[in-house]
Amino acid sequence: MIGEQKGGKTITTVVSEGGPLARRVEGKVSGRYRGTNPTTWYQESPSTPPFTFGARKSGRGGWSVDVTRTLITPYETFDGSIKENIEEQKWGVVYSPQPHFISVNPCHFISKTQVQMDTCYGQVQQNNY
Repeated sequence: MIGEQKGGKTITTVVSEGGPLARRVEGKVSGRYRGTNPTTWYQESPSTPPFTFGARKSGRGGWSVDVTRTLITPYETFDGSIKENIEEQKWGVVYSPQPHFISVNPCHFISKTQVQMDTCYGQVQQNNY
């Protein structure tokens, strides 16, 4: 079996079939659901002038998908007929959002998720911004 991922899809090719008693595996991935928005994180940057936002890096939202794998195992009965044992496995996968990053002057920085833009007046006069 040869596999590859291309254009967001997984493609598998069977090079040699295993006969009527070969195990088969089938896979399915649901569509995206339970989308989440990215958070915004601030980074201190002394080169960013006060009262402005500096360089930005866009974030991406997160989502969830359900994966289903079906294992089909054929077996031969006493009378020579072939039956199949089918086992289905399911699990969820969560893709976490990636945050936006925005640089701010250190005088505005409170935490990576909070800034205060009405500070820095002393620094503006001191650094001649």
